[in-house]
Amino acid sequence: TGTTSNGELSRDLLLASQSKATVVLLMGTRKLEEIVRIYEAQGFSDKAIAIIERGTTRDEKIVAGTIADIEEKAQKDQVGAPAIIIIGDVVRESPKLKAVYEAVVFENKLN
Repeated sequence: TGTTSNGELSRDLLLASQSKATVVLLMGTRKLEEIVRIYEAQGFSDKAIAIIERGTTRDEKIVAGTIADIEEKAQKDQVGAPAIIIIGDVVRESPKLKAVYEAVVFENKLN
């Protein structure tokens, strides 16, 4: 999970951020700012990230981007809990996430 039982960000995330592995965080949306700072400190501002709110429901909402811009996008689209956060290349490769990610990248290239 993204947070421990006392509400702090899991220390395991620092280790995970140093690897090339895909990271999936549960219950981490309230700690998004801290998560972003950890990845930025590792030099991964361009790493792909997606937030899936209420996955597999009619109210599902997906926001994708990079570590550098995900906070702004999550705020703009009002993404919140319950959600999972996915960090890594899988965001670029999953068919559904890929479509969202490519739309974001294309939109950014036009601006």
